[in-house]
Amino acid sequence: MAFFDKVKQGLDAASKKTSEVIETTKINSSIRGEKDAIEEVFRQIGKTTFEQYVATGSGNEEYLGFFQTILGHQAKVAELELKLDELKNVKDCPNCHAEQPREVLFCSKCGYRFEAPQTPPPSEE
Repeated sequence: MAFFDKVKQGLDAASKKTSEVIETTKINSSIRGEKDAIEEVFRQIGKTTFEQYVATGSGNEEYLGFFQTILGHQAKVAELELKLDELKNVKDCPNCHAEQPREVLFCSKCGYRFEAPQTPPPSEE
């Protein structure tokens, strides 16, 4: 019987350890969730602060360098998006932002009228 008692004790210990591991995993997951929530609030604070700077042209002087960096990155993104549109031969509608073939005169989504494409004057040879 001593053998079965030892097996039972071993199983009880393993069961307890498994329960501890499960509980530890649940708690660690909750901690990660709370930290992610905190990071999201920090991100929102930064985004709101930046949007206020863009809207008003002024902001906390400590953040002006960050704001200028963001504006630089936004300009680079816009430039790269234009290059991508050129490669794909498309344009974005300024009204609804739908992607349209470059040659269309009206947006197929909202009906916005694009300016007629400028044709270069014939070359004189």
